[in-house]
Amino acid sequence: MCISLCATGYWMYMDVAQTPNAVVACVIIFNAAFGYSWGPIPWLYPPEIMPLTFRAKGVSLSTATNWAFNFVVGETTPYLQEVITWRVYVMHGFFCACSCILVYFLYPETKGVPLEEMDAVFGESSDEENIKLPTTEAAEPLLPAETRETAYPPIAGAKTSWLGKLNGRDTASYEPLAGDDDVREAEQYELGEGREHLRED
Repeated sequence: MCISLCATGYWMYMDVAQTPNAVVACVIIFNAAFGYSWGPIPWLYPPEIMPLTFRAKGVSLSTATNWAFNFVVGETTPYLQEVITWRVYVMHGFFCACSCILVYFLYPETKGVPLEEMDAVFGESSDEENIKLPTTEAAEPLLPAETRETAYPPIAGAKTSWLGKLNGRDTASYEPLAGDDDVREAEQYELGEGREHLRED
């Protein structure tokens, strides 16, 4: 997107016979890149990261903010095209590059993270408060010691995330509480205990 915006500004600065076709091509490339990358993010990321307690209000605010800035860009671009002409596209390309750096370094990856564990990614509270799995103490009657150690391991060598440093919080990098195999093993153990109780009854 950054390259296509800067290229649009360049062709408008050159103002040659090929400029109209080149600008159209750059706009098509920009729209294609925007459509499968940055475009859906304001609609997908906020609902995914908002805590369940105020997700509706948070998503409403993010949607209103998105439309407000779309309005600002739509209203100011014609004026800027008259005042700074081709430079407006270079300026938008610069902002696009800044957003790429911002997302890469400061936005936590949420791929594969359940909604119940999303707070742990952002360091809002401890893992055991965010996911309704048994804690080490609560799991004692259900799981043997070796299973507890496997299913609920401590986070070793955890480092403060970029977002935590930005917000001044000493948060650890996210790690899932238990893998699929560990949870399956715990469930099988619980089912086995249940069958034994039924036999005894």
